[in-house]
Amino acid sequence: MATSPPASPLKSRDRLVATATKLFYANGINATGIDTVIAESGATKGSMYHHFHNKDGLVAAYLRGEANGWHEAATGVDDSSKSPVERVALMFTIPATAIATDSFHGCPFTNAMVERPADPAIAEIVGDYRRVMAEHVADLIGAKTTDTVVAQVVVLYDGGVTGAKQTRSAAPVATASAMAQNVVRAWLKTGRD
Repeated sequence: MATSPPASPLKSRDRLVATATKLFYANGINATGIDTVIAESGATKGSMYHHFHNKDGLVAAYLRGEANGWHEAATGVDDSSKSPVERVALMFTIPATAIATDSFHGCPFTNAMVERPADPAIAEIVGDYRRVMAEHVADLIGAKTTDTVVAQVVVLYDGGVTGAKQTRSAAPVATASAMAQNVVRAWLKTGRD
């Protein structure tokens, strides 16, 4: 009788993170038990606790993966040959594309902060994600991360995604994108003050 080789630790870790990502995003972190993640991933409890020690470690891996995924998507849709206004519009295609699927459940970082507002590890990861987003926006438009225009674009992005979750429609993202483009256009006209 042939037997398959045991799964490598890396593969079981990847399966755990992929399963946690799907379940935490769709059902919520607090509503998803660790036993469900383990069972659906096909991993063992030993693998889970070897790689992550506890659910909090798996939650952190999920959120870091989401942050990396957002950054990859944002750089992937960018086109440096376009104007700053057009580049900002491209950034808003990320949530617009996600909303077109049945698997859209809002911003994973907002969801995590709502579920676990006092969790310092989540707050740190969310802070890192927001810093990367601000750096990306600043790069798109030729600004400093401390410029008000960067904060305005980030707030509009957040608002569009939140509105889309509430309405189950991409319309709030389209509105937020148009507003962000106007903000950047005005900033460029006024000498970037």
